[in-house]
Amino acid sequence: MVGKKPGSWSHPSGHTTASFACARVLASVWPRGAPVFYALASVVGVSRVYVGDHYPGDVLSGATCGLVLAEVLYRLVGLTSSQPSAVSRHEEAWPAAPGSDTAARFSS
Repeated sequence: MVGKKPGSWSHPSGHTTASFACARVLASVWPRGAPVFYALASVVGVSRVYVGDHYPGDVLSGATCGLVLAEVLYRLVGLTSSQPSAVSRHEEAWPAAPGSDTAARFSS
């Protein structure tokens, strides 16, 4: 441990929560990169313990919070691989400008 010992109050690591939530989102978009995303998130968690900002339990609870929150939001939004992407849903919802490639695709 490099930094000071954490105080007596314990709380989940926000940095770890955010990094694991981002890793979950990125892994859902690019599944082949999942090991890299989770490894980077783990490095963030380890660094929080190393510099003395959090106890290991704080980091584990932060990682759990990030994964759970990302999964809940992912399911609430309904982004699954069987549904069209946000871009294609946007294109279908808004009429295309006349003469554009998008107009030609949807006119048939």
